[in-house]
Amino acid sequence: MNIKQVVSSLIIGGVLFAPGAFAKHQRIPNHPRVNQVNRRYNRLGNLAKKDDLSKGQDARLKKQGQAFKKEEQTMRKDDHGHLTKADQKALNQQLNKGRREINRMDEHDENK
Repeated sequence: MNIKQVVSSLIIGGVLFAPGAFAKHQRIPNHPRVNQVNRRYNRLGNLAKKDDLSKGQDARLKKQGQAFKKEEQTMRKDDHGHLTKADQKALNQQLNKGRREINRMDEHDENK
């Protein structure tokens, strides 16, 4: 066997036996955990839009939202487009924290 045959067999074997190695992030349509987290994220965003927020509060919420989406994408990338139960729990805890923060902003504004 010459060097060309060895290299070509390694390349072909690698492509056949490791197709996931070359695959990029896959989007799984209608994944229930992803859909649930995205619905909560959108509801929280709509709630923040309805409220009369200061520029600073709005900027902080936008920055947190961007960080949240980036973390969600990283979690999905790590699990081939899926969110695990642990990922879903962590994301939901972050959404709960954001919801509490918006509620505190509302309470603070009402007390003025």
